Parts: sequence; C-alpha cells; structure tokens
Amino acid sequence: MTTTTSTARTLTVSSLYREWGQQHRKNQCVVPNIRLNGKWLEALGFVPGQKLRVVSNDTTITITPQGENKAVESYADAC
Repeated sequence: MTTTTSTARTLTVSSLYREWGQQHRKNQCVVPNIRLNGKWLEALGFVPGQKLRVVSNDTTITITPQGENKAVESYADAC
C-alpha cells in the first residue's frame, strides 16, 4: 500500500513584465507569475530539465511528470 503525504504551501503570485516584437512594433504586457523552487520539489521526484504536464481546471493547477525523467544534471550536492 502506498501512503501519500500532503503538504500545503503558501505562495505569492507576482507580476512578470513581457516585451516582444520588432523595435518599431514592440508589444508589452504584465502577466501573473508563480515561481516554484526548493528541495521539496526534489523530494517529490522533480529534477532540473524534466518535462512536465500542467493542467488547469477552474482554480486548480496540477503538475505531473511527462514521459521519462531526462534530467540535465543533478544539483543534489550543490546546495
């Protein structure tokens, strides 16, 4: 039997400024931004370079690994 541990975290939605296009036709806007980082992601099996699938439904966002775990490199000993 597998036991699932659930931990709630409080994050802050910040702003991200975007700019694109040619110099004479620059477009710009501010969009919501959510940043996830920390050793807790590694503890859940997420590693740098891994592809993810993000599904949104009403006010819920679900993030799951996509395909094989193809990490770019391991940062386990770096921090």
